[in-house]
Amino acid sequence: MIKKNQTIVPSIIVLVALGIIGAAFGFIWHKLNQTSNVSQTPERKGITASPTATPTQRSLAQHTATVLSVALNPNSPLLASGSYDQTVKLWDLNTGKVQRTLNHAGRVNSVLFTPNGRYLITGGGDGNITVWNSETGAEEHQFAGRSGRIISLATNTDGTLIASGGSNGTIRLWDLEKRRESAMLLESGAPVNSLAFSPINPQELVSGDQDGVITLWDIAEQETIRTYKSGTDRITDVAISPDGQYIASSSYDPNIQIWNLATATVEQTLSGHDFVVANVAFSPDGATLASSSFDETIKVWNWQQSTERCTLRGHSGFVYGLGFDAQGAVLASGGYDGLVKTWPLNDKKTGCSAS
Repeated sequence: MIKKNQTIVPSIIVLVALGIIGAAFGFIWHKLNQTSNVSQTPERKGITASPTATPTQRSLAQHTATVLSVALNPNSPLLASGSYDQTVKLWDLNTGKVQRTLNHAGRVNSVLFTPNGRYLITGGGDGNITVWNSETGAEEHQFAGRSGRIISLATNTDGTLIASGGSNGTIRLWDLEKRRESAMLLESGAPVNSLAFSPINPQELVSGDQDGVITLWDIAEQETIRTYKSGTDRITDVAISPDGQYIASSSYDPNIQIWNLATATVEQTLSGHDFVVANVAFSPDGATLASSSFDETIKVWNWQQSTERCTLRGHSGFVYGLGFDAQGAVLASGGYDGLVKTWPLNDKKTGCSAS
């Protein structure tokens, strides 16, 4: 009997001690959770950033199919994306939320804002070019399709003229102020995959087509100034540097060519992608060139030094549309995965900070 009690008493003491320790641990754990929950509350509630806040890297998911084109409004935190799902989404970059959805009768191949940010211009599979009020989302005009599918769009520096490239090889000019067609530069030919107005000379337009030909046009005289033979089977995109001296072109190979606009010679070739380069875009200051590829990456180049600044990864599948904001601080992209992504280039988290 004495031996049994001697065994029980120490056991009771141990159990009580364990209970006290457990209660203390529970109290501490509860306090830690309270602290953690308080610190995470702003993130869960999604506090809206102010317009002057540091841009955020985002992955925007509302489209149900490939995103083919993106554009950023130069005067407001608004991003437009056009998709195979026959819609255009207008995103508030401060919140990452869809502000409104604009419906189309076919896939949307090209979206752009006029330089003053007042209008959003869209074109796609139905052959129509639609002019939207970017603030209200109201449709203000539609240029009736006469060019097959609209593949590419461009606007001049004062936003009075729109150029469109069609699947049947036409290049047309449209007067945005008078709301009518003003000229036809090309009646037929290879599909026109890309267009870009010169930022310096308002009478010059560059086109890139499915046959691998880049053409510089005089839109006043409605004639060809010169052609640039790329040596590839198709041009996927063209962009003109802000000083108007160079053309960047991408094609159905992994390389980017930098052309002297005046001499039609290739001055640089940027190599680094593993597959087709779909789009190219110069930053507003001209110091940076971005490229998107079917290899699922975006590369940012210090193109004048022929060096790669960084590689951005995050899309699953081909990456298509590219666009810079007005300050060149944020790059937007769209891809086969149906996502729109924003990349703050001055953020070390992207691995692309210049510092």
